[in-house]
Amino acid sequence: MELLRQDTLGNPQYIVVHTGTNDLHTLHRETSEAMTKMAKRASREFPDSRVVISTLLPRTDTPPHVIHEINIEISRSCAALPNIHLAHHTNIGSWDLHDGLYLNKAGVKTFAKTLKDVTLDRNPNSLAHTAAPPRNYRPPRYQQERQRNTASHLPAAPRPPAALHPDSIPYPPAPPSHRRPPHHHQRMTYASVMNNPTHLLPTAPMSELGAIKEILQTLCRRLLQT
Repeated sequence: MELLRQDTLGNPQYIVVHTGTNDLHTLHRETSEAMTKMAKRASREFPDSRVVISTLLPRTDTPPHVIHEINIEISRSCAALPNIHLAHHTNIGSWDLHDGLYLNKAGVKTFAKTLKDVTLDRNPNSLAHTAAPPRNYRPPRYQQERQRNTASHLPAAPRPPAALHPDSIPYPPAPPSHRRPPHHHQRMTYASVMNNPTHLLPTAPMSELGAIKEILQTLCRRLLQT
């Protein structure tokens, strides 16, 4: 804690803090409070530095759920700090400990790679946590330079296709109507019947006997009316 001063460290570009694992037996659940105080001091003393806080590593002498709950509390407490980034070591397990407490050779390699990736911000899919900056926050030097370099190399975004107005969209023509035209019945007189008996024939197909019957009925009605 006493080393986190500008008169001791100057004005570094990156700061990596890994602590708390050996304090589990003495501080227990107060470990998260101690690490949060350290993160707040680092954020306050070095506003232009990228500060990486390494969360607790697994140990065989401490239940995994206890370490997990402490790491969750650390993440929650550091969420409001602008330049604090968390490195979570979820890819390290008990198989990476040579005595149940300290990392073996393979564990050190995995541990170092996670810290380096988070510090250099070169793995966007890592489990590093970047807190949202508060209002009126001025980004540190390394962030401003990276934003300028990234913006100068970004390709131009493709133009979206022009939207078509609904009235200009071609639609297929409507199918032709197959409805039969309405049939208008025409009133026939006696003269028209006698001059053109074919009008008495029905339009629909009918037997010969039925046609003769209808003609006789029509002639009888006309004779009675005269």
